[in-house]
Amino acid sequence: MSETPRVIAFSETRLSAIMTRVEDGRMLSVYRSVLVKNHSDLYAPVRSFLDEYCTKEVSSVTVSDRNMMFGRAVRSRVMIYDQCPGGPHECAALLVPSARMGREVRSGEDRVTAG
Repeated sequence: MSETPRVIAFSETRLSAIMTRVEDGRMLSVYRSVLVKNHSDLYAPVRSFLDEYCTKEVSSVTVSDRNMMFGRAVRSRVMIYDQCPGGPHECAALLVPSARMGREVRSGEDRVTAG
């Protein structure tokens, strides 16, 4: 049974992040202006989403796109695993910085950090 693609984030000329179902889990396709960095507020919904899962970046390439802010974009694909796959990947079981300032996430629990 196929799953409808899910929009994680969208901002015209700056960011598009869409998750689709694939054989081994889910794939997040992110297309963003070179202006949008991992730490940008605009990227926060994507960071927050990725914090919840075991992931592995499959590809990332910078391309020319006159419709994107600054005329260039980064196209990346991130595999999102339904279960921890072992081996090299970004593991959701490890403490990772969350999009929520002053918090960390571990296995779905929030806890305030010092600082």
